[in-house]
Amino acid sequence: MRHWKKILIFVVFPATLLVTFSAWAGHGFFRGTEICTTCGRMQSTSRMFWIPRTTIKETELSGFYDAYRGDDGHDHSWLFASGGGGSIMCAIGEGRHLYSAIRRPEPVAGLELIRKHRGDRAVDLWLSRLLDPELSHDSSFLMMELTDDPDDFDNIYQELEEYFEQRLSNHR
Repeated sequence: MRHWKKILIFVVFPATLLVTFSAWAGHGFFRGTEICTTCGRMQSTSRMFWIPRTTIKETELSGFYDAYRGDDGHDHSWLFASGGGGSIMCAIGEGRHLYSAIRRPEPVAGLELIRKHRGDRAVDLWLSRLLDPELSHDSSFLMMELTDDPDDFDNIYQELEEYFEQRLSNHR
């Protein structure tokens, strides 16, 4: 009989506590990523129970934004991209569509060409496209067209603008 008491006290009880604590602790953890739709910065938040830890990271696009606009002191407009933890295995949001625009160098190179050839007004237009979840993927991809052949900028830019005009007219 003593043998079973030892097993119960030293094996079963600690194992039960471990499983219970692990299940409880897993529900208290969450990690997520959000992207600012104004400047392209990325915010990572992790939370263990009620204690949040947030870091804001620079991206390729936010570096361009800072050089272009300076420190404009805007309020970040965070759009949830992805995350998970606890009982949520995988959460995705509209911000996930901005990943290629903020992380890749091509959109920044394209914006620099646009600024050189078309001015700030066109840069503002393309920044808004790159940071719009519905237009970001196409905008980011099309920036590669500009950077592939910068000598033919005017023709390629005109084709890109026609593409967006057609796309926007189809959504109306």
